[in-house]
Amino acid sequence: MLFACEEEAKEYLSISGQWRCEENTTGLPKVYTIDIEKSTSSDHRYVIYNFNNEGQDEKIYLLLRNDTLFIDTQFIGSGTVSVQGLGFVSADKKNMRLEYDITKSTGPRSILSTCTHQ
Repeated sequence: MLFACEEEAKEYLSISGQWRCEENTTGLPKVYTIDIEKSTSSDHRYVIYNFNNEGQDEKIYLLLRNDTLFIDTQFIGSGTVSVQGLGFVSADKKNMRLEYDITKSTGPRSILSTCTHQ
């Protein structure tokens, strides 16, 4: 007799935690993980570590209002990389879509990143 093992569905109460993100840019898709933590300064403010796969020491701040994520203009990479954009998170907090502009020494790029809560 065979038994199928079903993984128990996770329930998320916030966007805090680890996310697997994929960017479809020119060439191969870029896949990496980000960590999101709630900021102590506000109920709606969060910190993303490893944003755009820039490294775990790099972080940006975002504001969450209902299902919308706001990324005000910020600088990472010792102030050499500019980031701004917005995103949307699903009601069950399992999926997130980030659309942002990033400006590096190679020039500006618009990026779409789809993320899954891990």
